[in-house]
Amino acid sequence: MHPDRVIQTYELIFVKEGVLSLEEAGREFDLQAGETLLLWPGRRHRGVRPFAPGLSLLLGTFRTPGGSG
Repeated sequence: MHPDRVIQTYELIFVKEGVLSLEEAGREFDLQAGETLLLWPGRRHRGVRPFAPGLSLLLGTFRTPGGSG
């Protein structure tokens, strides 16, 4: 399951295979294969269901010059 946390960077998630279920600031997302989600810095996010078998994803974190995160 994706950890429950607040980080100070953006987090970009791309689901290659399967479904990833997340919540950010009270809003739930079920990301399907081929979908992308951008999580914002300073907002609480967490997994809402355990990772399904076969889930494959790419995850990156980044900051913007002179901006938030």
